[in-house]
Amino acid sequence: LHFSDGVTGALGNVFLGLLLPLLYLGLYMDYAKRDKLFIWATATMFMGLFIYFFITQKGKYFFHGNFYWQTIPASYIWHWASMIGFLGIWQEQKFRVSWREVAFLSLLLCYFLSGMFYLYRVVFEGNYH
Repeated sequence: LHFSDGVTGALGNVFLGLLLPLLYLGLYMDYAKRDKLFIWATATMFMGLFIYFFITQKGKYFFHGNFYWQTIPASYIWHWASMIGFLGIWQEQKFRVSWREVAFLSLLLCYFLSGMFYLYRVVFEGNYH
């Protein structure tokens, strides 16, 4: 979020970063409402975002991460809970492929490819921006 252009850029980055769990929620709302792991992960994520956006430090300590660090593991947990829930649903359906599975797996592939591109930039170009 440090490299975002203003509030709009920051909110856009947050939305794109959380798109996979939001897509899972949108595609499988009935299952997600009963999935205790996903509910817990959602609560954790929103609490982390609340702390980050509303209880932040200012001045020279702004980038020390005192109120930012919780969003990273909470995001990982929310993504994992989404993927675990998706795999559970897909297994119940005996791995039948419909437009929902294609949408979820396509977005997951986009996440993977963008992560590989970012890793390439960090390792081979020494650039993390």
